[in-house]
Amino acid sequence: MSTSLEKTMDEVVQDVRSLYDSGAPLFTKEELRRLSDHIDKHAKGELESNEVLIKGINGATVKVPIRRAITLPNGNGGYRKPKNVVIQYRPIEALTDDATPSSSWSPQTAYLSMVPGYDYVDIGGTSSATNTTRTFCAAGLGKLLGDAKKAWEATPHHHALRTYVEAYAAFAEVRKIVGLALGPLVDATELSDDGDGPRRGPSLTQYALLLSLRELIADNSGVDGISCYAQDPALSPAATKALEDAGIRVLKDPHGFLEIDDQTIVVSISPDVPVKQIVTDIARPVALVWLPDTDKEHVKKGSRSTDPSSKRVKDMLETEYVDLGFPHSDPLWGADVHLRRRKREGLELWG
Repeated sequence: MSTSLEKTMDEVVQDVRSLYDSGAPLFTKEELRRLSDHIDKHAKGELESNEVLIKGINGATVKVPIRRAITLPNGNGGYRKPKNVVIQYRPIEALTDDATPSSSWSPQTAYLSMVPGYDYVDIGGTSSATNTTRTFCAAGLGKLLGDAKKAWEATPHHHALRTYVEAYAAFAEVRKIVGLALGPLVDATELSDDGDGPRRGPSLTQYALLLSLRELIADNSGVDGISCYAQDPALSPAATKALEDAGIRVLKDPHGFLEIDDQTIVVSISPDVPVKQIVTDIARPVALVWLPDTDKEHVKKGSRSTDPSSKRVKDMLETEYVDLGFPHSDPLWGADVHLRRRKREGLELWG
């Protein structure tokens, strides 16, 4: 027999699902900006009563406390130390299919797609990066990025992108390229076979892709001043400088999202946040470079994708975008390239 809590939760879950199915936005730029501003004030000690205001999918604004940070064991003989207050994003699945009764559940916060949380760093233990990595300077990382760009531009995948840019006029509309959650530039825990530096992991290629795309579009359309942005909390100060020296401005969350508009290309490969659902709610970029829907495979394994494709995401891709059939690339983890359709004089075009 269900308890009163479960009944209340079931009612709220059904309400959230109905609101989402009716088109109510789960994420808006206004709420992203407001929560970011409140978190910034908290960091400066200027936030009254340590509470932030967040509007839910039902339109109601709720006061949510920023709880005291707690150091936790990391399961490897060390501990997880809280660093900064950050935004924790909750996709529609977290509010519906995955909702479960708990002591922290409440009908007020159950409508919220964003809540304040903490970013943690592992200290000590067998898997701690502080015990096993080298420190790479910005100049060294910049060289690795340059090498990765040269290697990428020699691949058939780069040639395919060049073909797309030359064939479809929509790319001439691009004024921004935004990379979201592409990783730490290099994983310094994995040394190359000679032990002299990090392996050329996928993140290096993904950041190189941002630079190559900008050059391809500029060369083809003659457009100067295309801005490149990257957002990922895993980027170290040295990686940030290396990227900015290369022409990629690094932004704090959620400012990468806030830069996205209808003149943007979004690149996001296997993020730990629901990028697809956020982007679908806030903008219609020129092109989207991200992974195909793998939710069914995750569910079969008893897990949930961190970047699930909701029905709203799938409907947008089906009706407003065309999949260009980008060939499989290991560094991009088999990402697809979706180009926004264009409508003119009653005719639906693409490219």
